[in-house]
This record gives sequence, C-alpha cells and structure tokens, in this order.
Amino acid sequence: MKASHRIFWLEHPALALGISAFCGAFVFFEHAFWIAPLWIGYLFFLFPLKSLFHSLLLISIFLFSFFIFSNLPAPGLGRAVFSIHSVQSHSSPFHKGWLYQGTLSAFQSTTGEWPLRLPCSVVYIGDSKLRPKANSDYLLTGHLRQRGSFDFTFKAKSWEPIPNTWTLAEFRYNAKKKIHAILNRHLEDTHTSDFLAALFTGDIENRLLRFEFSRIGLQYLLVISGFHFAILSAFVAFVMRQILSSRKRLWALLFAVTIYFLFVGNTPPVLRSFLAASIFLIGQLLQRRASGLNILGSCLLIEVACDPLIVRNIGFQLSFLSCFGIFLLHAPLQRLLQPFLPVRKFSETIELTLPSQCGYILSSFFSQALRLTIAVNIALFPLLLHHFHRFPWLSLVYNLFTPAWTALSLFLLLMALTTYAVFPLLSLPLFKLVDLSASNLLELISHPPVVIDYGFSYQYPGWALAPYIALIFFAALYTERGKCL
Repeated sequence: MKASHRIFWLEHPALALGISAFCGAFVFFEHAFWIAPLWIGYLFFLFPLKSLFHSLLLISIFLFSFFIFSNLPAPGLGRAVFSIHSVQSHSSPFHKGWLYQGTLSAFQSTTGEWPLRLPCSVVYIGDSKLRPKANSDYLLTGHLRQRGSFDFTFKAKSWEPIPNTWTLAEFRYNAKKKIHAILNRHLEDTHTSDFLAALFTGDIENRLLRFEFSRIGLQYLLVISGFHFAILSAFVAFVMRQILSSRKRLWALLFAVTIYFLFVGNTPPVLRSFLAASIFLIGQLLQRRASGLNILGSCLLIEVACDPLIVRNIGFQLSFLSCFGIFLLHAPLQRLLQPFLPVRKFSETIELTLPSQCGYILSSFFSQALRLTIAVNIALFPLLLHHFHRFPWLSLVYNLFTPAWTALSLFLLLMALTTYAVFPLLSLPLFKLVDLSASNLLELISHPPVVIDYGFSYQYPGWALAPYIALIFFAALYTERGKCL
C-alpha cells in the first residue's frame, strides 16, 4: 500500500503542493480544521521530511488568508476604491443597466477604515452616454451591502476616476459587443447569436439560454474553460500548420491563448485553463514533458497563492475537480471498458475493411465520450448535489454528443470570424454553416425528451465531499497500481 502511494506522489509533486495550498485556504474559509491534520498526517506517513515543507505551505496560506480576510468591513455608507475586472449589460424585471464586477481594495466609513481584497459588484442604472468607462479604478461614494460571506455589492452615488490607473475591462466590453453585433448581422435567429456569443466570449446575457443549459447540466459549456482553449489551440494549429515550423507554431499558440485570456477576462476557470495551456506550451518549447495532474497541481498552487478566497468559488471547484476526475479516472475506465469497446493500435486499424474502419471510428468516438462523461460525473456528482441539490439524468445522455457538437460549432465560428476579418464576402457561407450547426444543437437542448427529463435530488453535506474525493482517489490508485490498499 505505502509503496504505491509513494510512487504516485513522487510522480506528481506539483499536485501535492497544490492540494496543500488549497487545504490551507479551505481550512480558513470553511473552518474545516479536521482536513489539515488528515492531509499532513497522510503525507507524514509517506514522506516524513517532505511533510514538514507541506505543513509550512499550508500554514502560510492559512495565515495569509487570515491577515487579509479576517477583518471584514461593516456594511453602511462610505467611500471605496473599486478595481474593475469586467462590465456587461445587466437587466432585471425592474430595470436595465450595466453590471461592473471587480475588487474592493479599500473601504472607509464613519466606523473605520479597511484595506481589502474582496470581490464586489456594482450596478449602474442611467444614461448610456454617462456610463462610467471601465478603463480605470474608481473612488466610489455610496452604500456597501453584504449579500453573503465575503460577497459584497456597492450602491454607488458617485464615481470618481482614480488617476494613473488602467484596466482592460472597457476594451473587453467593446470587443465583445462588436463580436455580438457581427453575429447578429449574419445569423437569422437572435437566440443562436446569443448562444455563439456566449460560447466565444463567456458573457451570458440571455437568461433563457442560461436556463436551458443548466436544466440538463450543460451550463459548463457556456463558461470559458479548457474546452474553449483547446478548440482555439486546435484552430490556430490547423491554420498555421502549412505556414510555420513546429516550434514557431508553439509560439503562435502561446500568443493566441494569451490574447484570448486578455479578451475574455480573468475568472477562476479561465485562469486555470490559461495557466494549464501556458505551462504545457512552455514545457513543449523547453522540451520538457509534464503530466496532466502536475500541470493541474501547478495551476491550483498559483491560483490559491494569488487569491486564497478563490477556493469558495463554485466555478473554481467544478473546474479543478472535473479535471482531476478526468486525469485520475480516464485510464482505469479505459481498461474497464476495453472488453466492450476495445482500443486498437493504428497498425491494427488500417488492416480492417473500410466498413469496419468506419465502425471503429464511430465506436472510438462513443467510447471516448462515454469515458469522459463517466469520469467527470463520478468526480462532480456530490459537489453538484451540494451546491445545486439536483443532478439531471439528461446530462448523462447529452454529454455523450453535445461537447463534440459544440466544439464543431465553435471551430466553424472561429473560421467564420477569421475569414470575415480578411475577406468578409467569403465568410458568408461559413456563417451559414455555423448557423445551421448551432441552431440544430439549440433545438435539441431547448426541447429535451420528456421521458428522461428527471433528476436526482439530494442535499449532499459539505463535510462529506473530502472523504468522497479521497475514496475515488484510492479506488483509482488501486486500479492503476494493482496494489492492495
């Protein structure tokens, strides 16, 4: 038992560091003090000396979180320094306006003054010509309100730009609006253009679209993640294959993912995807290979060290845990399904007859989709129940084909937008293809089969998430190493 565990963590040291950093932040914000001794005790059982370093890292992140987030401001009237990260159109049953999301870096009221790093949102309602431009930090005067733990809103009465500050939020807003306007001109249905705009930019302004995807557990497709960065990388590699050498293509890919990261903005899933893509590409440039779990651990360590509060973000939790499930469970599931859906070598495939080759390609696609769907859902099942208290059965069916269909639509969209930027007239057939693909996909999502439109409802307790994750880790390691635990 001990040998198999030692081998695993010796092969994935970055993952262990990321988990130690996560535990430090999680213990502070969720008061789950029992997690720290269990994790450190487990490491001490395997590596007595290395566990001391992990203990130091865990304690450092805990103290860092304590010094920054232990003293929260009292809601009320005051002045705040607001750093804007993003701005987008906002509508409610009562009004329309703009939603600014960012960070409160300071707040001053009659009861005191607080240096902060708290996420905050501000809604502006008024004339669009008078809307504050999201190209600088602001000194706001108004009323601070608290919606939940570490979650604040600010009702601003006045906006005063702070000199010598700058942000990309206004550029992102204008660029995304331009993309949306191009899609509205070239696509017949606004629902389809809203879907493709959300798919490319990550901003979901259509409430019906959000409901339709969340109803069947596909809302993750509308959140910018590694899925989107992978499609972008595949598109750039496809375009540059005949132009650049392999090394220059890597530089082009690194440049492309950086530009896309700056375009969509910094959210937890986006940052993880960007860091993972960057680490992988830099490793390729340096001719160094890294395992997926080590890349995931590096991303976890960097994100938590930069912002410990991120451990409370649902998107962060879903993003990392789904990737952990894929990397950990994909290989065991492949062996488990091998008797039913065998994986053949290329030399064996080309010896098959043409009908058999076509059948094998289809079965391979189905097998890959099935393995990914099972791995992700095994990992996320309790977390989804904990946050949303419901798991839709439709997601098991739709996840077998929807990601691939969405990837095709996004790839065609990238082709259409690129062609539009160079030869606008030549892009018209491509936009027609995009419209055809996306509209048919939305039709299936909007009208799911009623027979299986049910879900499993249960309020999974938060304290039981860590034991569940440990259980699937032990099961996967047992299957992988063939050791008796």
